[in-house]
Amino acid sequence: MKNSTLVLGLLANLLSFGNAFAAAGDITPGQNQCAPVMDSKVYLSTDFHAYPREVAFECNYKCNVNGKIDIIKGTTKVQIRN
Repeated sequence: MKNSTLVLGLLANLLSFGNAFAAAGDITPGQNQCAPVMDSKVYLSTDFHAYPREVAFECNYKCNVNGKIDIIKGTTKVQIRN
């Protein structure tokens, strides 16, 4: 009985420790929905010198598909004209 209590205690600590790495503002998406992972935006290419500019970046999204949470990386490339 002592061993199972110790294992449960360690598991609870690991789960709460893992949540400490979630960014402030992260939300858990509803069933069959996705939500952005805050602070996950990374610029892949930038041209901040002239217009029109092309900018590419990646963001992570948490997606809840039938109760299973997956992390999906989305890539966006946009052209900024002004």
